[in-house]
Amino acid sequence: MNLLKHNFFMGTILSVMILIKLALYYHFMDVSSNYFFLILFSSFYILTIFFIVENKKVAGCLYFLISILMFVDVIYFSNFNRNLSVNVLGTAGYIDDVASSVWAIIKGKFFLLMIDALVILVLLVLSRKNSKAIPKIQFSMLNHDRNKKLKTKATVFLMVFLLTVVMVTTPSQGDMLTPIVNQEFFSYHIKDIVTNIQDEMEYSDNLTNIQGEYIPEEKGPVFGVGVNKNLIVIQVESLQNFVINEAYEGQEITPNLNQLIQEGFYFDEYYQQTGSGNTSDAEFVSQNSLHASYKSFTYELYTDNYFYGLPWLLRDKGYKTLAFHGYSKDFWNREGAYPTMGFEQFIGGEDYDVSEPIGLGLGDSDFFKQSVKHLQNIEQPFYSFFVTLSNHHPYEMPEAYQTLKLKEEDQDTLFGRYLQAVHYTDQSIGAFIRLLKDSGLYENTVIAIYGDHFGINCKEETAYAPMSDFLGFEYDYDEMFNIPLIIHVPKMQTAETIHTTGGQLDFMPTMAYIMGIDYLDTLYFGNNLFKADTGFVTSQVYMPKGSYIKDHIAFEMSKDGVFENSRAWDIKTREAIDIKRCREDYERAVNQVDLGHFYLENDVLRKVLLENVSIDELLKKELEEDD
Repeated sequence: MNLLKHNFFMGTILSVMILIKLALYYHFMDVSSNYFFLILFSSFYILTIFFIVENKKVAGCLYFLISILMFVDVIYFSNFNRNLSVNVLGTAGYIDDVASSVWAIIKGKFFLLMIDALVILVLLVLSRKNSKAIPKIQFSMLNHDRNKKLKTKATVFLMVFLLTVVMVTTPSQGDMLTPIVNQEFFSYHIKDIVTNIQDEMEYSDNLTNIQGEYIPEEKGPVFGVGVNKNLIVIQVESLQNFVINEAYEGQEITPNLNQLIQEGFYFDEYYQQTGSGNTSDAEFVSQNSLHASYKSFTYELYTDNYFYGLPWLLRDKGYKTLAFHGYSKDFWNREGAYPTMGFEQFIGGEDYDVSEPIGLGLGDSDFFKQSVKHLQNIEQPFYSFFVTLSNHHPYEMPEAYQTLKLKEEDQDTLFGRYLQAVHYTDQSIGAFIRLLKDSGLYENTVIAIYGDHFGINCKEETAYAPMSDFLGFEYDYDEMFNIPLIIHVPKMQTAETIHTTGGQLDFMPTMAYIMGIDYLDTLYFGNNLFKADTGFVTSQVYMPKGSYIKDHIAFEMSKDGVFENSRAWDIKTREAIDIKRCREDYERAVNQVDLGHFYLENDVLRKVLLENVSIDELLKKELEEDD
């Protein structure tokens, strides 16, 4: 009787700990709908494991592995605002390179998910001396013989297995099952694994062909102003728009970028459109006006695809094309991807003297200083693409470069460190421009600068309040995604701020217009922002697929996959908008992202541009195979 009470007591304790763990897990995963139902559903899975697996040590080890996966889930979600997928395992090899960033996003509270698992491990150790230390959770007080027990376990396993199969393989789960499959721990990961084993993409039911719009205007004031001039494009690490033309405690944060704006074109409603590869995907999207992959980083998955973007367009006009980056050439597989993209030469970390690294690699100041020496020896005209590095999360700058005077409450905070880092990068860009002037290159070079992605996550608890205070309103995804695009053309007296909504997909056609390309003989999704009257920016990571920003309206698709649980707001007034008016554009966003993945998965540019196969024919074949 005492043993029975002991087992009942311990089983109850463990069950309560499991419920607490799941409540914390779904809280960390920012679940807002079906919260308690998801907890009960996951509890059912876990208790089933303990029931079916008779060996308590094996069951305990399985539970420990489940706890580790939950721990990794919440870390990944805290940064990317989406569930971890086996697709991103390809990026695991780069964790050591960004270890400081990974550690910075791990919160102490996440370790609460491991407490019950550690208790079970302790009990497992104690069980070597006392076999009664860990009870089996008793679902029945009846004394079945072994055969009946096996039959019962087999029946339970079969029922759970069939239930899971139905859930993860049903094409249209409906409003009842969709939130479970998309958010419940076991269902989501099982479906994710099955989908990747099948290696099938889920496209929208009405996948249709769309193209970007490119309208050259040969007699216009902007078209062709860069003809035969060099082009330097600088992709700045983590550069957000909120620092542009702003001061902190009377100190101009980006004085050099602000000066360029006074002499060129500034797009203040410009947004990131990355996939799972962040910086590398920002490069890919901007150069090609094609969607990146949300499966994993595009440079790894589609290196062998055929692309015909800005480097190739300029290269075919006689330009020398080069890429510059102050870190290892194999990081994000740049060394393999850049030739495919059209860059003839890649000057990477191995080609620089990295005597004073900052963060991941060569500091921006030295990076630009050493790069100018290469530019002076390059035959003109050239297209040089620079990727900066120093303004990288977690923004730990050497004290000598922390030149802003911060308020006490902002010192040694993510917000304060970001301001210091972006100020340093701005100074480095200013020094670079002065070097270009001294070398005689400046007067014959178009310079375009944009941010690759956000610097401060709006889900970062420690930075949310100071960011909201600085902005004067609640920090949200629209502001988080907002990055600057600045284009400076030598000897042009025009300074103009363009408010048309645009994104990184629009970079290639916009720059092609500047550089005087009459016709874009390629496939692309973006628009020429100098001629567009309206803009449409899709999102597929951070905000789920189907989310978009369009003409001062931001729409965030619900993470549970149910449209009615989504939200929308006016970017200018910050007021909520009825999502019913967003349905058509939501479907448009889903179609565009899916079509982008269809392009990548099927190497569409090769088939259309080189093999003369029509896109409509490819789409028709895909839809027939789906049916």
